[in-house]
Amino acid sequence: MHGTGLHSAFALRFPLLPPRRPSSRELNLAVARPTRSHVKVWAFCNMQAIEAKARMDNGTATRFGVLKQRLLLQRLNEVPDSATHALIIRQANEAAFLSCLTLYPLLTFPCLFEERAVAATEQARRQGRLYWNGLELQAPVRAA
Repeated sequence: MHGTGLHSAFALRFPLLPPRRPSSRELNLAVARPTRSHVKVWAFCNMQAIEAKARMDNGTATRFGVLKQRLLLQRLNEVPDSATHALIIRQANEAAFLSCLTLYPLLTFPCLFEERAVAATEQARRQGRLYWNGLELQAPVRAA
């Protein structure tokens, strides 16, 4: 009997809406949220990286850091485009992460980094070519 009063009539006419979540545009975030499987994979990879860092002694970790910095600076000096620098730095971090998961990070990092840096540089060149070719195709249309 208690539910048939004014309160339940109000709820039928005006159902309570769930709280509004801000849109991705308002937050400037990606639309997709990580699923449980992504969180599990990330947690597993993070745990593996922590264990790999713990396996390295202080001398190996220091040599690895110096190697990474030396190869990264050498590659950045070879590439004049600052937009490509961000891609190369990201690839260096990913190569460092992956090589730390192996038993021989000092041996695997240079090869992984070289492959990833070349791929990032080529990707930036392709994107640049597409951009400039698109501008060349648009220029005659505007003049006409």
